[in-house]
Formats: sequence, C-alpha cells, structure tokens
Amino acid sequence: MLIIDEITIALCIIVILLAIMASLINPLLHRISVVDNEYVADQLPPISILIPEHDNAKELDQNLALFLNQKYPIDYQIIVITEEGHGDTEDVLKKYSNNSHLYTTYIPQSSRYMSRKKLQITLGVKAAKHEWILLTDPSCKPLNENWLATMASKCNNQTNIVLGYTTLEEGTNEYRRFEHINTAHYILNQANRGQAYITNMQNLMFRKSEFLQKGGFLGNLDQIRGEYYFLVNKFSEDSKTKIITDRDSWLEEQEPSDKEWNNRHLYYLAARKDLKRSKKIHYKMLVNEIIPHLSILTSLGIIVYSVNSQKWLLTACSILSIVILFFARSIIASKAIKPFYGDLAIWKIPFYELSLIWHRIYYHISYMKADKRDFTTHKL
Repeated sequence: MLIIDEITIALCIIVILLAIMASLINPLLHRISVVDNEYVADQLPPISILIPEHDNAKELDQNLALFLNQKYPIDYQIIVITEEGHGDTEDVLKKYSNNSHLYTTYIPQSSRYMSRKKLQITLGVKAAKHEWILLTDPSCKPLNENWLATMASKCNNQTNIVLGYTTLEEGTNEYRRFEHINTAHYILNQANRGQAYITNMQNLMFRKSEFLQKGGFLGNLDQIRGEYYFLVNKFSEDSKTKIITDRDSWLEEQEPSDKEWNNRHLYYLAARKDLKRSKKIHYKMLVNEIIPHLSILTSLGIIVYSVNSQKWLLTACSILSIVILFFARSIIASKAIKPFYGDLAIWKIPFYELSLIWHRIYYHISYMKADKRDFTTHKL
C-alpha cells in the first residue's frame, strides 16, 4: 500500500532539495579554463630560473636539458643551487657546463637556523641577474620548448606573482591526481579573484626586488618546508596575482613517493599558523566536503525509516536523491577536471570526492601524533 501523507511529502522534498544543494555547493562548479595564451616575443622579460637541488641528481639529469633547451627569444639563466661536494650532482652539472644559460651556486653543507631549501632559494634569488624569478624543482620538467615563453607572457608592470600549473605524471595514483587537481581549483579560483592563498604546484614566478625588500622568508624561517605556500601567501597582492593554465605553461612532476606525499600534507598543517587568509578557505573546503555526506546520511536514514514504516514513495525519493547527488557531482567534476586529467573514469569521481574529508582527518591525526620538532629548524 502506497502511503502518502504530509510527513512523507515533506521528507521527499527535503531529501531531494538537500541532494540538489549538495551538488551545487561544489568548488568544481567554478571551472578553470585551459586556454591558449598568446604572447609577443619582443615584450618578454629576461628570466632567472631557480632549481634548488638536494639528493635529486637523477631527476636533475633527466630534466635539466629540457630547461636549457627552451625556445626563448630573450636572455634567461638557470641557477642550480646545491651543496658542494655532492659528486653525482656535480657530474650532472659538468655535462652541461658549456651551456651559457646554466649557472651554479652552492650552500654550506649544513644549515642550523634555516631550512636548506629556503637558504637555497634565498641565495639563488640574490645570485639572479634578472628581476623575474621562476622557481621550480628538479623533479619537474617542461612538457615542451615553449614553457618559459608561455609562463613569462603574464609578466608585466601590473603583476607581481604568476601561478603556473603542474600536473602529476601519468601513472600516478588516481586518487592523488584527483586530489591534486581539486586543490588546484581552490587555489587558482582564489588567485583569479585577485589574492592567492597558497600554491600546491612547483611552477611559480615572483619578483626579485619584492622578495629582497620584504625580507624573503622572514616570518616563516622556523619551518623546515612550505616554501611555495609561504611565498604565495606573503607576496600575493590584490589584482597583481595572475594564473596561467595554457598547456604550454605546464610542468610535469614525477610521481611523489608515499612518504613524500604524506609529508606534504603534514608540512602544510605545520605551516598553516604562518599563513594569512587560511580560515576562510578552510571553512569553504569543510562545508564543500561535509554537505554531500550530510545529504547521503540523511537519505540513508530516511530509507531505513521509510522501509520500516512501508512508505515506499519516501523510499523511492531517498534513493532518487542519492542518484541525483552522484550523477550531478560526477558530471560537474568530470567537466571541470577533464582538461587537466582527461582519462579519469567518471564513476570514480564521487567516491574520490567523498574520501577527501577522510584523508584530511587522517592527516590531522597523523600531525597531532607527530613530534612537532620534526617540522621546525629550532630543535632546542
């Protein structure tokens, strides 16, 4: 017997509306377009590319030639910052010693009061002969010879930070690729509105003069990691932050190890205390991740109630609400991430989205249990 009463109708409306709301409260609804970026060759500025290296001789050997062989009409230099005495790295650099674009500078073999990478970047900036600095890592590589020119096309008098995109190499764990793109959407959309929060991509341009005038990493010197986070957070200014998503501007990062992937999340949690504008974006992320769970749990609870009370219309509406949620979020996410990760199966997307908050909880618990001295240069 089909039971239809006011409670049944009200609950049907609630579960359907909640599913629609959970579909539309979605960061991927604000898509980032991947568009070709035109540039005028004689308007490009000279660039200094910084590559801090530490135990990355293999990756440097694989990727350095791709940086040195950029098709760039203006002067550019590549500064590899490493520790003196690293034989494998020095062997790699000797292979390219005759290349006029390549420069090398060294840091002391130990740095007690500042993270090695922050010291490398600081020395690299000071050694750079050009105003515009492009920072990346040895584990990243340009996908074509126009990468530098495409990135530099955003450099002008109205810009002080340029955020480029970095994709994870094919074969990287699917969930990680999805999480990377999902985080990038938050970051790039925030930057599009004028002032960026952080970046999770090693493809970043900033001005040498601002870095030096404003004290570089001052305000973050106690943190071992988080260089890209802090640079964007500190130096990004309203309307002077630009993003570029043209495929020619992409870098590809080698698949991170499990330890490195885990550490990135933990070091971010350690760095958050030094970052401005974190509360707003984390509140938004929390709401975006909780609402779908609320919708599903509500529907499942009503299914149990309706089956026990034999209100089959309510059962059907609750099941329909789950179908609406999964279908709508799959379509929205698929359209948003296809330009960045075209081969992800659409049916997997809702499950990856639902798992985001559980991964986040896991990293928070791991950070709470960790020795906080592992994240700081001040061990005493």
